[in-house]
Amino acid sequence: MKVMRAPTRSEKGILRMTSMFVAIWVAVLTFVAGVLGLYLQKLLPDQHSVEKSRDMIGSVMGLVTLLLALVLGTIVGSAYFFSSTQQAELQTLAARDLHRGLCLR
Repeated sequence: MKVMRAPTRSEKGILRMTSMFVAIWVAVLTFVAGVLGLYLQKLLPDQHSVEKSRDMIGSVMGLVTLLLALVLGTIVGSAYFFSSTQQAELQTLAARDLHRGLCLR
């Protein structure tokens, strides 16, 4: 059996955006932005580096982390529900097939 793969370029020669391509770019851009932020933090004068701003950044990071956990929990829950539904349907189908086979004997 031959496995067909999607080409990386379209018919016109334009590079197609795959999910892996987008994920790698997001990871690279996030890393570069983090390194740039660390560099710019060293250039910031001390009068602009206030404890209140650090507390606010910590609060926002906590909120984003909480929202991310909620979204990931929802995704995992829906995937589990989908998987368990398919498993139950498969078991029901197998039981009906066995019963039909016994009836035809």
